[in-house]
Amino acid sequence: MATEKRQRQKANRTLKQVEEAKVERRRGLTKRIVIGGAIVAALFVLILVIALAAGDDDDDTPTTTTTVAVAESTDAAAAGDTTTDTAADDTTADDTAGSAGDTEPASTRADDTGPASTS
Repeated sequence: MATEKRQRQKANRTLKQVEEAKVERRRGLTKRIVIGGAIVAALFVLILVIALAAGDDDDDTPTTTTTVAVAESTDAAAAGDTTTDTAADDTTADDTAGSAGDTEPASTRADDTGPASTS
């Protein structure tokens, strides 16, 4: 009888070891899946943070470009002739030397030698 008992014990030990090996494999697989999923999630969050931090670098307000036409010079000015015909034009260089915001005519100023003083 001792032989049958030993055979049962040996069979039970082998069955227990096989079941424990299955449980261990299942735990290892679950652990690898969880770790792999965590790595994928961490990479997704990292890419999302980088995308949000970098932004699209596009301002909400559109920028407009203004093109200004440049007046063409006359033949006399292009040739270097800077003299003006004073007979046709009553203003002189002293009359036009006022400030840009000066609305008073040059002939009514008290001092025609320089810009009018602003008070």
